[in-house]
Amino acid sequence: MKGNKIAYEKLNWTEVNEVIAQGRVALLPTGSIEGHGPHCPIDTDSVIADGICHRVAEKIPEKVIVLPPLMLGLSGYHMDFPGTLTLSEGTYIQVVYEVCSALAYHGFKRILIINGHGGNQPALDLASRKVMNQNPGILCGVLAYYMTPRAAQIDQKSAQAQGLSGSQDHGGFGETSCYLAFDPEPVDMSKAIKAEIPYKSSFGFAAEDAPVLLMPYWSSVTPMGVMGDPRTANSKYGNEYIDVAVDEIAEIVVQFQEMQVNERNDHHIPIAPAWGTLHRE
Repeated sequence: MKGNKIAYEKLNWTEVNEVIAQGRVALLPTGSIEGHGPHCPIDTDSVIADGICHRVAEKIPEKVIVLPPLMLGLSGYHMDFPGTLTLSEGTYIQVVYEVCSALAYHGFKRILIINGHGGNQPALDLASRKVMNQNPGILCGVLAYYMTPRAAQIDQKSAQAQGLSGSQDHGGFGETSCYLAFDPEPVDMSKAIKAEIPYKSSFGFAAEDAPVLLMPYWSSVTPMGVMGDPRTANSKYGNEYIDVAVDEIAEIVVQFQEMQVNERNDHHIPIAPAWGTLHRE
């Protein structure tokens, strides 16, 4: 292989075989195309997830290969903000499943989805389970970059410093800072505004002591599509936060690469073909 390539799409097919033989973990960044306030581009989630994956690869290039980001996600509840694009739940699950199954067909044994959009998370969980059910011997995991322990602690401290309860960020201080760290040019800080909404939970709505999982239209939660206060966002904070998330994800990748799973113990009488045989669709 010419150099130590980390971008999947830059490989030729013989190099793909080399990467597979090296036992590298395939990282799939997932995000969204949706409103992030009047100041951040609509690709915010995708840019951050993709950028973090590439920094992980720069840190441990011999252990990962980064796929092109899956930029379309589940954003139906953001459709009140112009520019938002979305897939349906069933389509999204199938797309993720088919991408990961293609990787499994070629010989990748470890696939780690790095998610940058909270609305994708439930569907990604289902898709990854389907990948493993239908592709024996494959491990397919999902990790939201903002849920790694140390990164989440930084996020919570930032929220508390802004007078917010819990982690509150959608086009806010944290996400805007991360975007500035990766690419400041598209961000229009002159349009950054603080979200003037009552915060009661991580999404701004829930019962007082018993959080309820629901997702109303985003414009009914935050009229301008922002959660948090991005006005003082800066690339310095963004890079510090990204460095922590990258370090944690790199540690997780090493463990994931080395993880061994025991053989199944199917106690049925072997009459029908085993469930979960590889489908080449």
